[in-house]
Amino acid sequence: MDNQKQVILYPVRDFLAVTTIFILNEMWLLRRRGWFLRILSLEREETRVMHARAQELEGCVLYAGRPFAPAVLKAQIYFLLKFPDRYIRLFFYVFFFRFFPYHLSELRLFMKAVHLAWCVRDQEVLHIHAHFAGGNTTCAMIIAGLLKKDFSFIAHAIDLFVMEKARTLRDKIREAKFVLTVSAYHRRFMIEKTKTKYPEKILVCKGGVLVDDFPLRTYEKRDRPVVLTVSRFVEKKGLFHLLEAYKILQEEQERFQGLIIGQGPLAALLEERLKEYGLDESVRLLSFQGQEEIRDHYKEADVFVLPCIRAANGDQDGMPYVLVEAMACGLPVVSTYLSGIPELVRDGETGFLVEPGDSRALARVLRTLLRDDALRKKVGLAAREHILKKHDLNRNIELLESLIRTRRAQETASS
Repeated sequence: MDNQKQVILYPVRDFLAVTTIFILNEMWLLRRRGWFLRILSLEREETRVMHARAQELEGCVLYAGRPFAPAVLKAQIYFLLKFPDRYIRLFFYVFFFRFFPYHLSELRLFMKAVHLAWCVRDQEVLHIHAHFAGGNTTCAMIIAGLLKKDFSFIAHAIDLFVMEKARTLRDKIREAKFVLTVSAYHRRFMIEKTKTKYPEKILVCKGGVLVDDFPLRTYEKRDRPVVLTVSRFVEKKGLFHLLEAYKILQEEQERFQGLIIGQGPLAALLEERLKEYGLDESVRLLSFQGQEEIRDHYKEADVFVLPCIRAANGDQDGMPYVLVEAMACGLPVVSTYLSGIPELVRDGETGFLVEPGDSRALARVLRTLLRDDALRKKVGLAAREHILKKHDLNRNIELLESLIRTRRAQETASS
């Protein structure tokens, strides 16, 4: 197979979004392995931070036009006249079968997806692959339906646990050639939620990193060990429980420096809680930084902590990418028994786990790590070894390539 002659399409919400680094790395690696990509971006927002790999891929990006722009309307007319059955079927499915509050956003999404399909209509599309089961996958399904191509998707967290209704998720599983998700927990959840007739389509593909990006840190004895958190400032990250744990440690006169890096709607409340607990000097909140700066913080940290919880709306983390990154650097990590996290972190071996929301248990584990340099190094080295064996992105890419080739070969043989 000549990879350069067959195109893989990647619908994404916004190519420039800094929070999709794991998708960016996957696309970048596929391109390095000889595949020709077309990245289909539904939005084009300004950003202050642009990853170097995003710059390498800029030439592969097509941006959807604004709804009702001349080019977008031309695309609607093209498919309506040339393939009226496909266009009308997809329009009615996307627009009328969804719930009322989503009608306008779904119509915008539909028109943009049709425009992107029109942009690639003359290319030799091999496959369409999307991350997140929501809008990206809806876009993939529309383009696949219009062009009569295969598509697949990978479910992560809020898209699976909250946003997608059972019926629409079930429809997407039925229409997809294969479905990936990041843990066995996710797979079971998806099957139970949808009652799908096609459980064999759903496969586990664990979150992976480019391990060369995360060299092993050096282990130095510090007077005040640094405890790092990289996170969005949202409920499911459990950051208020983390501050409670830090308050306990400070009351016990433990010496540490907490560093929480991120951004989000809870930033102001977290700042208030820091002052209320008197943690101003021992814990710092920093705004989100670029990937290179984050890697520097991994090198300088002694422990990584992310005490995830299940939010009031049911949202929860799946297998947080930052845990994989921190472990790849050789950092001992502390998290919770939630969703797919225990499949990544083996308590007492490659990290430590506590029950979600248990601030005192979290403080106990952190206290143990802060006081024991040898334990931090032992667990950190075991964590890195686990990532090298089970979460290398190169292995994920090989699985994705294999699935794309196998499904296409099966279809060709049966035709």
